[in-house]
Amino acid sequence: MADPTTMDTSGSQDKKAVPKFSSFKAPLATSEADRAAGKQRRHDHRSRSPRRSKEHYRYRSPSQRSHTTRRNRSQSPLRDQRASRERQTDHNRTWRDETGRKEEKRHPPAVNPASSDLSHLKSEELYVIDTEGDRSVLKYGTAHRYDIPLYRRAGEGQVLGLPENLAIDREHAESDTIVLRDKNAGSQKHKFPGPLSGPVKQPTQLYRLRQDANPPATEELKSDTILLEYPIEKASGVNTVESDSDDERFAYRSILGKAKTEDVLPKDMELVTAQASNNEEHQVSLDAERRARNAKLSHNLACNPKDVASWLELIDNQSALVLGPGEDDRHLTSAECKSVADMRLSLYDKALVSCGDSVHKELLVLGRLQEGGHLWDRKQFFEEWEKTLGENPESMSLWLKYLNLRQTDFQDFAVEDCKSLLVNYMKRIDASPHDSRYPQVQCYLLLRLTLLLREAGYTELAVGLWQAVLEFTCFRPDAHSEGQRDTVLLQFCEFWDSEVARLGELKGHGWRSDKNHKVDPVTRPLSAHVDVSSLVSSWTSSERNFIQNLKMPARSLDIHGVNVDTAYSVVLTSDLLHILPSFWHAPVPDDIVNAFLYFCHLPHLTREGNAQTTRLWDGDNFLRNESLDTIKGYLSESLPPGIDASQTTFPPFSFPVTSFLHTPETLFAPENWFYSLQSWSTALSGQSHTLDTDWVRRTLQSLAERFHQDDDLAEYALAVAFACDRRAATKFAKSLLNSRRSSFKLYNAFALMQCRLGAQDFAYQVWSQVINDNLNCGPLWNTWAWEMLRQGDISRTSHLLHTMLLGKVDLKAFHAATEQKEYSPFDDLRLQKILRRFWERALAEKMPHVYVAYIDCLALLQYISAKSLDTALDVYVSGVLNLGHLSDEEETFKAFTSELLHQARARLIYFHVSQRGQFQPRRVQILWEESVKLFPLNTMFRALHMWNQSRCSFLDRIRPPPDFEQHELRGRYRLDPQSSVSPIVVQKIPVTLHLFNLYVNFCRPTFAGGNLHTVRAAFETSLGEHADRDAAPTDLGDYTARSNITIWKLYFLFELDRAQDIKAAKSVLLRAIVACPWSKELVMLAFERLGCHEDGITFSEFRGLYDSLEEKQARIHVKIEEELREVTVQRAAAQAQADAWLNALGAQMEGVEMG
Repeated sequence: MADPTTMDTSGSQDKKAVPKFSSFKAPLATSEADRAAGKQRRHDHRSRSPRRSKEHYRYRSPSQRSHTTRRNRSQSPLRDQRASRERQTDHNRTWRDETGRKEEKRHPPAVNPASSDLSHLKSEELYVIDTEGDRSVLKYGTAHRYDIPLYRRAGEGQVLGLPENLAIDREHAESDTIVLRDKNAGSQKHKFPGPLSGPVKQPTQLYRLRQDANPPATEELKSDTILLEYPIEKASGVNTVESDSDDERFAYRSILGKAKTEDVLPKDMELVTAQASNNEEHQVSLDAERRARNAKLSHNLACNPKDVASWLELIDNQSALVLGPGEDDRHLTSAECKSVADMRLSLYDKALVSCGDSVHKELLVLGRLQEGGHLWDRKQFFEEWEKTLGENPESMSLWLKYLNLRQTDFQDFAVEDCKSLLVNYMKRIDASPHDSRYPQVQCYLLLRLTLLLREAGYTELAVGLWQAVLEFTCFRPDAHSEGQRDTVLLQFCEFWDSEVARLGELKGHGWRSDKNHKVDPVTRPLSAHVDVSSLVSSWTSSERNFIQNLKMPARSLDIHGVNVDTAYSVVLTSDLLHILPSFWHAPVPDDIVNAFLYFCHLPHLTREGNAQTTRLWDGDNFLRNESLDTIKGYLSESLPPGIDASQTTFPPFSFPVTSFLHTPETLFAPENWFYSLQSWSTALSGQSHTLDTDWVRRTLQSLAERFHQDDDLAEYALAVAFACDRRAATKFAKSLLNSRRSSFKLYNAFALMQCRLGAQDFAYQVWSQVINDNLNCGPLWNTWAWEMLRQGDISRTSHLLHTMLLGKVDLKAFHAATEQKEYSPFDDLRLQKILRRFWERALAEKMPHVYVAYIDCLALLQYISAKSLDTALDVYVSGVLNLGHLSDEEETFKAFTSELLHQARARLIYFHVSQRGQFQPRRVQILWEESVKLFPLNTMFRALHMWNQSRCSFLDRIRPPPDFEQHELRGRYRLDPQSSVSPIVVQKIPVTLHLFNLYVNFCRPTFAGGNLHTVRAAFETSLGEHADRDAAPTDLGDYTARSNITIWKLYFLFELDRAQDIKAAKSVLLRAIVACPWSKELVMLAFERLGCHEDGITFSEFRGLYDSLEEKQARIHVKIEEELREVTVQRAAAQAQADAWLNALGAQMEGVEMG
């Protein structure tokens, strides 16, 4: 027999026997060079294979193994056992890498010289364009990110992105999930001895996350950083060995021997046995968890069928049952939406049967109507609404939701229809049994009606209605207060038709006054200049001119020219008789005054009694419509393009929306603090206010003089007058002080006015005179001390605070205090005792502003004496703790006073941070977060929180700022008892928070993820365009600002001025017109800003929008129907001429042969 080592094995390995059939041809013979190249490729593949590397490592030489053993024994075998094993692993890995590199050096890959020389190729041959496309697109349908599968197969059972040792276990194939196995561990399959026996399936092992013995606390989970692996605390003694038992089983010295491969558990996992799985009902699939949640909710409702919150949660859970595992981000198809809506509708019907007598029944009724909109057609939808309103005639929330629905319905909206709906609802409330809350609802409906008229172009009628209602309710003569309603109405109509000076006009003192004078007729002709050649621009400028000049109701004898339609300019008594009977029972003056302030776009006059009622109207989508200059302020204060965002910090008081408690420090604010009338002043400077600001100022003055006991209203009216006309405000302040000599609040306001005018010495005289004449003047002491502290005069601030021991101020000694004096500890203790006695008296008498003033004085004293912020902050804490001793019946007073205290504390913190700069950023951040959490609607706290974040680089690139109120898992289903306090159901997320969220994204620097795309995403989130309509049907649109005109205007100006994308701006504006069909201003913006651009408004679009204004019954001052027809005829003739020319040209070219 021949020696096997000398046998030629090439024939047996490389050459295969060819079957001798006539239908087959023998394969071509392979050359020696090709066979050598194939061997080399197979060798290279084996050398790079992980399995080959492991085999090479397994057959190391004895010298290498002894070398490794000696190295391992040189380490400490007991204390550093784990570190030794890690170093041994690293050494083996390094040795294998070096061995692999030596193997490659020993067998270098064969290189084809021809393949490395690319000089003979042309430039277009260096790459290949795939014209067939990706085969995976055909397999998966599309490359959209929501349609990409959870995994992709990479061949040979492997999954793309996973290690090579993991492969799909085909023995455990399931429909929705795959099982991976380790090819290197336990992959061999045992077979039966029989020749036809298949592989034996090993039992499936289920793993789950190991439960921590010491789970993290709730506070740790809410922190900014969450550790994925928590450290294991090891005890001494025997426990130390037990804690390391998992690692000991891998050691070769273990008493149990070396751990088997099948006993190795993944990290932080534990094995789930069959018994444990059955006992704990282990849910592997997410679909099973959803069904279990649905079953649990059904079980809860079977036990308690009147639980409205559980019904709502069960209804919202129906969409999750349709989605499969891993489909949380998938939108439901049209068929699935209808199926879910059908299930939800049946659940609503069952819930209404079970909870028919619940006080929260309206939530179920509203949810049923909204869900029915997915199934019913338009006619049936409105029929169901009318049927439901007939069954629930006293439900205010249902009527208001129906009003919102009709006002935002673009298809059938008309101004007269919406006006009639509002008037009929006011009459319905007036005819119903009297309720103490009904006058507040009437004020809200009047506000909605007048805002609708003004935004549709009927400004004169809206102003006339407010004049009449204020005259009828606040200035009714005493002789008519107890008479018959019809008689009083007749008397008022006579007063109105006499056309004397009315409320807010020059020489107008109100109905109850006998000093009203006749108004001379006004002659001011207004003409329109419309040019057919530039129809869009000429008509827009003429229409804007009429809007600016027709803001007040005209008299019947006024002459404005033939172009003015006096049917809308003159307000007749017939227009008033539909409204005035509803206000026969005069509402609370505070409610009607605040409704008037909302109409004028002035901040709400918040007091203890209205903090939970009319103050919440500030976040209503239909009530906030800022002026154009105010909206531009959002963009001008935000980050302009081209500026390095990392070097820019915005002041916190640049946010235009002022939703906080208004105090003298904010009504007459300096330059470096929050100003309550910031947006009002911006509108005055730009002359873009839709109302006559002088009329607003004079109306507030008349109201302040009428309610002579209301010093808060007088102070507010004085601040508005000071913002409009400082000379007139000074005159008005002196008249108020002559009639209210004992009002220290008005004296304090007058002194602040003098400080803003630069007359500090005169202000000091006013303060000192009032303080010396009164004992309880805490707000004056506090205001004066803050004015000195802002000027940086610490010595006089300290002197002023210590003079409170004497109860009076000597101006000579005050001016002489140029150096800070060291006071004895005894004097400080006496002063602290006096201040504490004063604030206890104020707390007992329920005087919140006086209470906060004395606490703030003590905080300033501690801040100046101890030169530390910590001691001053402790004073505010004690002030809040004192409020905790009050009874539960005084909860409103506690909340109002606590918010005042937080604002006072915020002012001191901001002063310390901005002036001295010595602070702990994280601690200040915690203080801002505390204030935001307690008072989420206060924009002062949110602005300071954002300012501190931007200043200290606390901005999170991923997580949005805390702009919206964070709800718990069941927070959306927690029933709100607020309906018993306020009859007006407010939005869950006020529009003020949407505006602030947009402002944060405007000011977000580039390094924190700020760009145009994030701003667009913030806009779309606020408008609710990206929200899934079936995600939460019980929300009822209370989480979006889709019907707010301000946000739409801001979005349009952002796209046009900041992004400079005309097409996007045009698209946004068209969406806005559909969402807010009553707004004429949106259409005017389209004409003014897009009419001059090439990609802007075309003539056909201009005519369509103009026709839309007429269809929606908006006010149009300049009619251009004839001009539109003329331009249409001209364009049609021009188009016909062009078509004829093209046809003639085509006929001439038919006989021409192209060479």
